[in-house]
Amino acid sequence: MKKRLILFFLVCASFSRCTWTPRTVLPDNFRVIYLNKFSNETLQPELVDLFTVILSEKFEMDGRLTVTQHVSKANGVLFCTITKYKKMPISYTYAGEVDTSAVTMGIKVQLRDIKTGSWLHDNYLEETMQFNLKSEPIETEIDVQKKLMDSLSNKIVSKVIEGW
Repeated sequence: MKKRLILFFLVCASFSRCTWTPRTVLPDNFRVIYLNKFSNETLQPELVDLFTVILSEKFEMDGRLTVTQHVSKANGVLFCTITKYKKMPISYTYAGEVDTSAVTMGIKVQLRDIKTGSWLHDNYLEETMQFNLKSEPIETEIDVQKKLMDSLSNKIVSKVIEGW
């Protein structure tokens, strides 16, 4: 009896072809986005240019929205403001040197529909990552910044397209 039940479920599963497909919450005519130059409220000016490049690449890799260099060709404008950058020690070596640190980055994300002038999104994302300065695997703060920007960019693309 158990074998028949298992066989039944396997046959049903093979016919159902259950798949999850991400959907967009954006208007149907919304296909082209312009990335406004990032604003930065932190004391880390070097973050702006790299973050903009990484985010643009993430949108291109996703493929559901096209990034344009001209606002006149866009359906919407994405405004991003880096509002938080905080580095703090987590643990110390026996000699009193910082062994592990954490970096927190926060970004405000706003999406404006050019046609209607309405704000489609107005949200905040924040992420923290730890890294080792003295023990293996040793990383630099720049390595962690890139990882944070990569992770936050993935989240921004997902949230912009699929909703908050």
